[in-house]
Amino acid sequence: MKTLREYIDILNEINDRAQSGSNDKLDDPWANPEILNRPRPGATQPPTAADAVGAAGHAAQTSKIQSLTAAEAQSLLKLQGRGRFSLPSQTISKDLYLNGLKNLDPEVAEVLAQHRGDDLYLNGLTEISDRTAEALSHHRGAYLYLNGLTSLSDRAAWALAQYKGTLYLRGLRKLSDFAREALASHGGVIINRL
Repeated sequence: MKTLREYIDILNEINDRAQSGSNDKLDDPWANPEILNRPRPGATQPPTAADAVGAAGHAAQTSKIQSLTAAEAQSLLKLQGRGRFSLPSQTISKDLYLNGLKNLDPEVAEVLAQHRGDDLYLNGLTEISDRTAEALSHHRGAYLYLNGLTSLSDRAAWALAQYKGTLYLRGLRKLSDFAREALASHGGVIINRL
């Protein structure tokens, strides 16, 4: 499995070539996906078309990411925002699937909150800090999926209740009365009965 850094490097190379205006179909990875199999200097193995698609935000690939730094998150968002991520018969959504993450630092959450797609999937998280909840509450998209969370502190619940989109918290098993009231005030929270 490739690291996120390797995915990002592959897509940067593809986008640089695409933006250089090369009319040579043999050198255009979008017209000739086999170009991705050419060895790159310093690469341990040649990238494949599937690697490039995965780096752009494909759910099956990005959900394999288990850890993420703020710098990597920023690079991932930049790549996803470029918009030219499709290969023949494959289109990439601007939704971001990071269901493989088990921990999320507040600094990374601040970067992910800048995601401009509709959906941000973080269903692998089972707990988040108050600071992380506050950062995620600023997500610009319409949907925030945190279905892996089993409980929330009062402060985290209050912070997430400030989110302007629809919030999915289907894994919650225990909440204080204050947390329930905070989430109930949101109006767009999807939870199972506790």
